Amino acid sequence: MECEGATGGRDVPCEILLKILVHLPVKSLIRFRCVGKSWKSLIESADFVSAHLDLNRRDESHSRLLLMYYSLESKKSRYRLYADHGGGGFVEQLELEFPFKSYDTYYYVGSCSGLICFSDYLLNYLRIVLWNPSARSHRLVPIPRILDSDVSFYDVLSFGFDEKCGEYKVLRLIHVYGRHSAIVGQIEAEIYEVKTNLWRQVSVIVPCTVPHCSRQAFLNGFGHWIGFSRDAPHLKMVVMSFDFHGETFREMDLPDGAALWSTYNLMMTVHRGSLCLIEKDVVSGLCIWIMNKYGIGSSWTKLFTIDLVGDLGRWERVLGFRTNGEVLMVTENDELVSCDPESGKISRLGLHGIQISLEAVQYMECLSLLCPSIT
Repeated sequence: MECEGATGGRDVPCEILLKILVHLPVKSLIRFRCVGKSWKSLIESADFVSAHLDLNRRDESHSRLLLMYYSLESKKSRYRLYADHGGGGFVEQLELEFPFKSYDTYYYVGSCSGLICFSDYLLNYLRIVLWNPSARSHRLVPIPRILDSDVSFYDVLSFGFDEKCGEYKVLRLIHVYGRHSAIVGQIEAEIYEVKTNLWRQVSVIVPCTVPHCSRQAFLNGFGHWIGFSRDAPHLKMVVMSFDFHGETFREMDLPDGAALWSTYNLMMTVHRGSLCLIEKDVVSGLCIWIMNKYGIGSSWTKLFTIDLVGDLGRWERVLGFRTNGEVLMVTENDELVSCDPESGKISRLGLHGIQISLEAVQYMECLSLLCPSIT
């Protein structure tokens, strides 16, 4: 196959062209689609999108963070991209504009492989948006099945990427509850696939009740939450994972010694390629646990502990980790700070936002959803 290009009238073999283009940023690739039909076809092809994504996954030289928060000063949600250099530099590069305008409020569901998932919680989590900031594109996910109006329920959403199929998926767990908020019956599961743009039910037993407040951590094709085992004779908190390829669930033990009295004081995240648990304990402080061998509950190790109160006040939320291993936290005064867990040194980043709205997302460029959005 030959690809015409701006090379003095000569055609360029697609194999060579691919090796050149795959290293370019998304902004340039979007422009280069206008060179010719074959260039456009190549850049939008599934193989090229996958190759570009794989390359960006392996490249950690340009690590960036996308900070999302509601600003009282400007009275609107802000989406700001920062260069997060290993030496401690934290420099704003660009402010992004959320593409979907609505009077409703969107909350952050999760992110993986360059896409970010949001949901409109004022409509029972039925309006979902997938956003690709680097390609300035988005998709409104079709509204899923609506339960009978007489039924009380809540949804837990998860967003993940099936690497084997190259497919983005949204998982919806439907918890139907009765008196005293007790879950009744089996928890239902539905999946949305980007390629088909359709929802489908999944015939699988969901082994855990996932509280509404439980946050997702996506790692190696699996989504993870803190949940309550439904098979245990006594109330038992565990890590529940979902395989986005095999579409199965499993349970993993939490670390011995963690303060397992409430899901509100536990948060799942990822730290340097490993599953991580952040425990907020009123006595011990912020305890950071790491799972050394994935899936083995006995391999949890406590990395470090951070005092709950510092020079800038009390730490109210943990957002995640920076490239240099420092912890991003929010103070009681709605200020974002960076903490070196080894020295305890706190760095002020000059950013304030409503505490509950602050989110930090590892940013990676991708070409997914490059074609016109399906609404």
